[in-house]
Amino acid sequence: MCQFHLTNTLSSIMKILLHIISNSMGLLCVSWGAISKFHALREDRAVLGNFCGRTPLLFATYHNGGTAEYLLDHGANQDKADHDGSSLLHYAAELGNCEMVELLLAKGAYVDPVSAYGTPLHVAAGKGHYGAMKILLDHNADYNKMVNGVTPLIVATDAKSMKCIKLLVKAGANLKEAAAYTTLHAEKVVSDYFLNCIMEDVDANRDVPFYQGPMLKREIVTSGLISRGSNSLKNKDYVVAAKLYSKAMVLDPDDAVLFSDRSLCWLQLGDGKKALLDANRCRKMRPHWPKACHRQGEARMLLKVT
Repeated sequence: MCQFHLTNTLSSIMKILLHIISNSMGLLCVSWGAISKFHALREDRAVLGNFCGRTPLLFATYHNGGTAEYLLDHGANQDKADHDGSSLLHYAAELGNCEMVELLLAKGAYVDPVSAYGTPLHVAAGKGHYGAMKILLDHNADYNKMVNGVTPLIVATDAKSMKCIKLLVKAGANLKEAAAYTTLHAEKVVSDYFLNCIMEDVDANRDVPFYQGPMLKREIVTSGLISRGSNSLKNKDYVVAAKLYSKAMVLDPDDAVLFSDRSLCWLQLGDGKKALLDANRCRKMRPHWPKACHRQGEARMLLKVT
C-alpha cells in the first residue's frame, strides 16, 4: 500500500483509498474513493515508488479530470515528470486530451518540457492530435524545437497528418528541415505528400503564382538539404554531410559552394581523389574564388601524402 505524506496543517485526516488496477493495455488506472476535505495534498511527495515515478496526478490525467483538477488545486506539481522524463503535459498531449492540456497549461505547466520522445508538441503531432497541438501552439509552444534530429513538422509528416502539417506551416514552422528530412528518410509518397501540402497552403495564400510551384518545391528541398548538410559538417559527421550535398547537387548542379563543401568532406574522410575532383569542378565554375584554389591545394597535398 502506498503511503501519502500530508502536510502538518491538516485539520482532519480522512481515509484515502487508492485502487490500482491494470487495464487491457497494461496501463495503470487509479480510482479514488472516500476523499474528504483536507487542506493540502502534496502529490509530488506521494510518488508511487514501484511505478517508475508515476504519481496519482498522472493516473488522474489519464482517467479523471475532476480528480486531476482537485489535486492541482491542492498543491500537486503540474510539471512532475516520470523516470523517462515525460511530464503530465506529454501524457495529455499523447492522449489528445484537450481538456487536460488546457487545465495543465492554465495551472502553469511548462509548455516545452523535453523527454526522450520530444516535447508535448512532438508527441501530439506524432499522434495527429490537431486539437491538442492547436492549444499548445496558442500557448507559444516551440514549433521549431529539434529533438533527436526531428522537429514537430517532421513528426507530423511521418504521421501523414495533413491538418497537423498545415497547422505547423501556418504557425511558421521551418520548411527546409522537414523537406530535407522527408527527401532523405521517407518514401517518395511521403515527400510528395509534404510538399503538396505546402504548395496547397502557398496557393491558398497566393504568395506565388501557381506555375512557380515546381520551382518552389525544388528550392525548398535544396535549401533544406544544404542546411542539414552544413549542420552535419559542423558536427564533423562527414559521411552524412557528403550524402546530403550529393542529393542537393542533383537538384542544383551549378552551385560551386556545394562542390567546395563536399570536397572538404572527402578531405576529412581521407579520400584525396574525390576531394580533387570536386575541387576541380568548383574551380571551373568559379576560377578566381580563393576557396576553390585552396580546396585544390589541399586535395593535391593529401594525394602526395597518401
